[in-house]
Amino acid sequence: RRPVVTASMDELHFHAQIRVGMVAALEARVNATFDRSLELEVTVHSENPVTGERKHCCSALLTFAPLGDDFRPTAVRPLALDSDDARKRQAAGAARRAQRLANRKQTQGS
Repeated sequence: RRPVVTASMDELHFHAQIRVGMVAALEARVNATFDRSLELEVTVHSENPVTGERKHCCSALLTFAPLGDDFRPTAVRPLALDSDDARKRQAAGAARRAQRLANRKQTQGS
């Protein structure tokens, strides 16, 4: 329940275009949370408003940082890891985060 800023976007995959007149439907779920950020998996489908036909158009992993009242990143509540799927998504998100941080460190060192 806070404003967020986009910290990163990776694994952006385009599968199909969204044509004029189609409805774009976005679905997102939180894969993992960290001290001051969270990773979401977003999928985009186009839907024909007449026939209801849906096509998977795009998917991506996005990392957001919530902002506190001082407009600085603030704490994120831990994700409820109440299923094997939730635990696997958190672990996979943590591995991706570690890779993103390593890539950032390598880029900044160049």
